[in-house]
Amino acid sequence: MELKFGSYKNKELQKEWKLFGEDKFVFEVLSELKHKEEEANYKEELKILEELYFEKLEPYNEKGYNKQSFL
Repeated sequence: MELKFGSYKNKELQKEWKLFGEDKFVFEVLSELKHKEEEANYKEELKILEELYFEKLEPYNEKGYNKQSFL
């Protein structure tokens, strides 16, 4: 939604969204956490999952819009 309204915080992504158009971008769900019966620290689990995908995909420089110093 922020990209559509032109207010996304990643300026490079926002610029290319406007330049190339919404139809040139794809967003995919890479993984989902399953709901657990017992109390779980989902925030910590999401952080670990995100770190794993950053290591695997390296979504920065030519391969993405994230900053390598993210981790």
